[in-house]
Amino acid sequence: MSSWNPQDKPQKNNATKKWILLLTLALPGDIPRAQAQTSIITGVKTNGVFFIQEVLPNTSTLDLRGRYLTELFLPNSLTNLELLYLDNNQLSSLTLPDNLTSLKWLSLSSNQLSSLILPNNAANLRSLDLSANQLTSLTLPNNAANLRSLDLSANQL
Repeated sequence: MSSWNPQDKPQKNNATKKWILLLTLALPGDIPRAQAQTSIITGVKTNGVFFIQEVLPNTSTLDLRGRYLTELFLPNSLTNLELLYLDNNQLSSLTLPDNLTSLKWLSLSSNQLSSLILPNNAANLRSLDLSANQLTSLTLPNNAANLRSLDLSANQL
């Protein structure tokens, strides 16, 4: 859950908006609350496209739910990212970098996804929520053996 809404106070930067997001992280019940942390993310958002420029190096959770994103570009520095929440945006496609080797939870419900490219190294992925999208097919990486939860409801599969 965000403690600050970036739509409230955008900073203009050469005809684009530069965002500084302070995210207070909500974690699933099976992860001890002691691991909750706050991350500061800077990026540039132009016409719904969000380019993340800087993230604290040990960020383990990224919550960008309901940000009206149409495209998202994640930096290669998110090697410690375990939880990624991108629900309730307007993403029609998404390619995740291969270096998200720690990713365990990926939630992309209620977008407009017709295509998704998951990291080739998804061995730690346990939960994948793709509900309420426009998927007609999905190919999972061969090494997604730890996947325990897959929600594909309300798609065109």
